[in-house]
Amino acid sequence: GIAENKASEWRTFGRFSPKKIKEKMGRNPRTNEKIYVPEKISVKFKMAKELKNKINQNESYTN
Repeated sequence: GIAENKASEWRTFGRFSPKKIKEKMGRNPRTNEKIYVPEKISVKFKMAKELKNKINQNESYTN
C-alpha cells in the first residue's frame, strides 16, 4: 500500500498513489522570513468512474 510507496486501489471507489513533492523555498506568512521546505511524499487520489458517475447522477446536490 501507500506505506510501501505503492499505489492502492479500491474498485468502484478510487486509487490512492504516492506523489513526491519537490523541495522548495517557502515563506513564513507572519514574519515574511524565507524557509526551506524539504522534499516529502504526499498522497494523490483519483476517483473511480463508477463513483464519479454515481455522484453526478444526483444533480440536485449542492454545498
